[in-house]
Amino acid sequence: MLAFTGPLGRGCTYVAQGIAEHRGFFYYSLSKPIHEEAKARKGRRKVPFSVLQDIGNELRRREGPGYLAGVALEEAGMALQKNQGEYKRRGARRWPLRPRSCCRTRALMAPIIREATREDAALLLRLIRESFETVYQRFNLRPETWRGHAANKEPAWILEAMDKGHRFFVLEEGGAPCGCVALEREDAATVHLRRLAVLPACRRRGYGRRLVDLVLAEARRLGAHRVVLGIVAANTELQQWYERQGFVVTERKRYDELPFEVTHMALEFP
Repeated sequence: MLAFTGPLGRGCTYVAQGIAEHRGFFYYSLSKPIHEEAKARKGRRKVPFSVLQDIGNELRRREGPGYLAGVALEEAGMALQKNQGEYKRRGARRWPLRPRSCCRTRALMAPIIREATREDAALLLRLIRESFETVYQRFNLRPETWRGHAANKEPAWILEAMDKGHRFFVLEEGGAPCGCVALEREDAATVHLRRLAVLPACRRRGYGRRLVDLVLAEARRLGAHRVVLGIVAANTELQQWYERQGFVVTERKRYDELPFEVTHMALEFP
């Protein structure tokens, strides 16, 4: 049983439940370190949700699998803020170490990210085509007027990128692919984030941020100090989204082979 007591313990019980509800029983193991960290920061007072989100944000920026745990904690904290009354009523009980059946089902359905292989070339191309279609339509980018359009590409295009050192990752939910991302190591200090794609039907679930976080974590693991990317300059909404992830605009540039201006962005590691 989760034996946390007092206001602090109840606050951590809410978070443990929120993590279980939103990311499955795998994250129940986080409840103890969260409790200890919150206790060290706030003594015996009830832990504000903002502190829990701060802890999650720090975890999200650590190397290795810690970033995924941080994302779960951050999202759970936000969910708890939205449903504070309900979680307080339900959180008064002690929650079992093993969650309810619905939590186990959600754990099985929780998204996973795996590194793609050469056998995934056709899948990756399909994800990129279908995900980018909304951008193509919005900015009137047509395959007949632009050779770089994904509709003009074949799986060999993905394989050529892999041969050049690009590593692709696929995000799946319940076994169904929802999105992908690629990274390229430009030099010892720089990693290039490429081909971030999430299917329209799978958006608004935080999957794009998960994929970005994966690239950031991998860049840190490789010893890089900077992640860069390029987007359509007219896509200000996407620019603002990346800015919320910590990226800043470095330059805007026009290329002869592209029918649009490119905004270059970067995120520097401390």
